[in-house]
Amino acid sequence: AIETVAQACPQLECLCLAACGVTDAALWAVAQSCPQLKELNVSLNLVSNAAIQAVAKGCPQLKKLNVTGCINLRDEAIDAVARGCPQLEYLEVVGLQFLTDAAIHAVTQGCPQLKQLDMTQCAMLTESAIVSTVQSCTHLECLKHCIYGRTVLIQYYL
Repeated sequence: AIETVAQACPQLECLCLAACGVTDAALWAVAQSCPQLKELNVSLNLVSNAAIQAVAKGCPQLKKLNVTGCINLRDEAIDAVARGCPQLEYLEVVGLQFLTDAAIHAVTQGCPQLKQLDMTQCAMLTESAIVSTVQSCTHLECLKHCIYGRTVLIQYYL
């Protein structure tokens, strides 16, 4: 169904597919058919790095991306977003256990318009990710980072 929507609606700007069992094939169709996409929520789905990389390449106008709980995602997916979506303003990567500081650094360098970043429950991230974000993102309004087990809670509204 998502593939049909993507092909029939090339001017689509907003798509919420949270927790709906979306497939990589559906995301590839969105990437190929919806270059005007500005908001995408694929949270709580088992999407692959390759699918997010395709979205980053095919949807360069993306301003909001939510990949919360997409446990298969690694740095390469977020790196692709950083390179392919320079207009990104809102990014939620909550619960990406294998995400490293390098991916966040790529986002802070590649997405100068970033306003909100939620990297809660990303256990591999260190203070370096916070420092990089705060120093590089001059438009930043909200930064969330919480690592359970280390009793670190940071929530900035700048």
